[in-house]
Amino acid sequence: MKPIKLAVLREQGRPTSWRKEYNQGIIDFFSRPKLQKLLKTVKTKILKDGLKEVQEEYMYLPNDMPTFSEFAWNIGVNEDSVVEWAKIENEKKYPGFSASYKRAHALQKAFLIDNASKGMCPPATFIFVAKNITDMRDEIKQDITSNGQQIVAFNYLPPPKDDAGSSTNDTTNN
Repeated sequence: MKPIKLAVLREQGRPTSWRKEYNQGIIDFFSRPKLQKLLKTVKTKILKDGLKEVQEEYMYLPNDMPTFSEFAWNIGVNEDSVVEWAKIENEKKYPGFSASYKRAHALQKAFLIDNASKGMCPPATFIFVAKNITDMRDEIKQDITSNGQQIVAFNYLPPPKDDAGSSTNDTTNN
């Protein structure tokens, strides 16, 4: 009797492009400076003793906000691949990447908030971007209470009718 060969099941598809160095790479990428310092003007003043005094004036502009699609482009993969690596159920395949991805998200949110709070972007743009790429949402609080008790429902009671069958609040003249 011949021995039976068992087929070894392998994962299908291309080998992953993930590398362990991406765990730190994504954090480094999202840690870019929020502002860039640019030289605005240079003034040269000649003093009485013939020496020159140079005064430089700087301005600060916001850097481009880091995005996950930009990170994916830089490492040569699709953004979907980066999202797949970050899924918690894939932690064994891509150890540590999920935590790094979450840290990158926090850095991106801080980047956005810091630049917006410095007036570096129009408020409407900040709101739109914050709602779409972070966990930030408008919160509407509604307190519908009566004597400390929450009102679950209410019933409409029509005004009482008099003996003639008309409403006591009826102000129309017939």
